Parts: sequence; structure tokens; C-alpha cells
Amino acid sequence: NPLWPLMICLTSLLNFIPEVGAVLSALLCLPAVLLDGHVDMAQRLHNTVMLVIFGSLFKVITGNIIEVRLYASTGGQFMRMHPVVLMVIMMLCAALLGLTGMFLSIPIMATIKYYLLTARIPAELIDPVLLVIEGEESGPYKNFMDSARAEEISANKRHRERARSVAVHAAGTQLSDLNERGNQPLLAIDRSST
Repeated sequence: NPLWPLMICLTSLLNFIPEVGAVLSALLCLPAVLLDGHVDMAQRLHNTVMLVIFGSLFKVITGNIIEVRLYASTGGQFMRMHPVVLMVIMMLCAALLGLTGMFLSIPIMATIKYYLLTARIPAELIDPVLLVIEGEESGPYKNFMDSARAEEISANKRHRERARSVAVHAAGTQLSDLNERGNQPLLAIDRSST
């Protein structure tokens, strides 16, 4: 079907719209499955029912369980936000900016949290704000541990790069020593005896 690449692109774009996008993408795919002339009617109905059932299950499981858990718990120090806070921010931005505000609400909140965590604000000022944003008492501690872990990884990476540059420099020195000897062979072969 020549429409499948177009539908894949539209479905991917519509998926960025919370809740409504998945429904719109499913409605967009239904006519293509239901009206496919290359398949008999019984198979089309079967495919349509399977699309509705598995599409709904996939949407419910990924959108309402997996993504919420990822954002709320394991999203790292910058994306760990309580779902209720996200919904409040979405409603506030929708009231202020309409539909555009709903699209921009989560990136705006992530940007604010990124700034708060990277601005080196004293703990007594930032911890209450993080408590509200993350919705749990251990939020400030988790952010402290995440930033310490990130600094440790960065220090290890710098150490490995420094060790590699020293090794490359040492290898370059050995090569230049060979060139200074006038490209003399390392192993002299006595060809006169053969």
C-alpha cells in the first residue's frame, strides 16, 4: 500500500499530542485497514478488530503505565517529576496559551527543573521546590546522588581520555625515534650465507 509511509509519518507526529494523538492516529489507520481491496472482507474485519484491540492495549500500557513510571521515577535528575505536577502544569499552560501551551508545558517544566538543578542554588532554597516538583521527600537526595554520579562518570571519562592521549604521545615518540635512526631495519638479515 503506497499510503503506509505517509501513515507512519503522521502517526509518529500525532503521537506527540498527549492522549488525543493516539486516538487520531488509530482513526487515521482504520480506513486503510478496513478498505484494503487486496484482502477479503472477513480478513479486513479481523484486521480491524485486532488493530482496535492491540492498539488500545498498547496505548494504555505504554501511555498510562510505562511512561508515567519512567517520568516519575527513573527519568534522571532532570526528568523526575510527579505526574500530578505535570498535569497541573499542562492545565495552567493550556489556560494561558491554549493548545500550544499544552504542547509546550512539559518541555517548559523540564527546562525550569534543569535550570534549578544546574544553577547552584543553595540547598535550603531549592530543596522545597524540588519536593513540590518531584512529589517525594527523597527527591532532593536523589538529585544530589544523581549529580554526584554524573560528576564521577565525567571525571572517569576525563581520566580515560588523558591516559589515551599519554599513550598516543608515547607511541608517537617511539615512532619519531625510529625515524631518527634513519629507517634502519630492526632485525638485520645476513643474506650472504644463502
